[in-house]
Amino acid sequence: MTITLQAVTEHNFDAIIKRPGATVIYICYLPKNPVAKAFDGSLGFVETGLDEDGEMIAEIRLDGACAAPSP
Repeated sequence: MTITLQAVTEHNFDAIIKRPGATVIYICYLPKNPVAKAFDGSLGFVETGLDEDGEMIAEIRLDGACAAPSP
């Protein structure tokens, strides 16, 4: 049996979404990683800006709000 990263990620999302009070999922990745950017974007993550280490922060809002880029 083959389990894909997509399947594992979707399973984890289901668990997070069911947590009381969960409103957003944050991730970060190196901006020079086009595979991470494409994969995370395909899952619905929206880039919001760079953190203090230069990593891209992306989020999925679970409360229906739109992601807002950080200043």
